[in-house]
Amino acid sequence: MSQSHYWKIVVGSAGVLVIAAGAIVVQNYLNSQKHIHHMLNDISVQGKNLNSEQCVDAVMHLISRCEAMKSLCDMTTPRLMETCLSAQTRNEECRVYEPSFGDTGFGFKPCVARGVTRKNKKTCGTSYRVIESYCKQTLGKSEQKGG
Repeated sequence: MSQSHYWKIVVGSAGVLVIAAGAIVVQNYLNSQKHIHHMLNDISVQGKNLNSEQCVDAVMHLISRCEAMKSLCDMTTPRLMETCLSAQTRNEECRVYEPSFGDTGFGFKPCVARGVTRKNKKTCGTSYRVIESYCKQTLGKSEQKGG
């Protein structure tokens, strides 16, 4: 076998492996997106009957069981929380949280009370940052409308 023939086989084999690996990654990504879509639908329905604290619990539960790619699961936490909160009017709940806005420890005590571990600490903290952001926006809109 000539050396040029050998290199053609090596390069061709490498190309096939790259294409196969790419196909696997794309399929995994598409499956992850489908799973996340189902999670968002589920939390939208659940959010109609949950208060903000229960939304945190539901999101933490969903993320702990997320079957998508880990990076996509982690990035989905804010969307899940926003979807849960948006499922109903939360002006009264937001007014209760309002005095704590801007406090760097906002959400810390409730996360500790939930027994967060290193694995789910980020999900809990992110959930409370979303509550703060959501409530600031919600209360800002209600104040503009006069109440």
